[in-house]
Amino acid sequence: MNTKKASEIKEGDVVNFWPGFAPNQTVSRVAEIHDRKTQAELFLIEVDGKTNDGLKWPPNTQIHVIEEV
Repeated sequence: MNTKKASEIKEGDVVNFWPGFAPNQTVSRVAEIHDRKTQAELFLIEVDGKTNDGLKWPPNTQIHVIEEV
């Protein structure tokens, strides 16, 4: 299993945010956002066509990639 930084994830990649605890999911959208509360730049990674506020990651976070586009 490979890993990529959150800033390197692309639409179409198949990822698993929590191996062993969550299913593999296909990335449907990636957006760079600015969090007003923390003043941090984050990457919102939308999977399987759904937005989940828990899927905002700092750029250097390592994410498990099952399959790359």
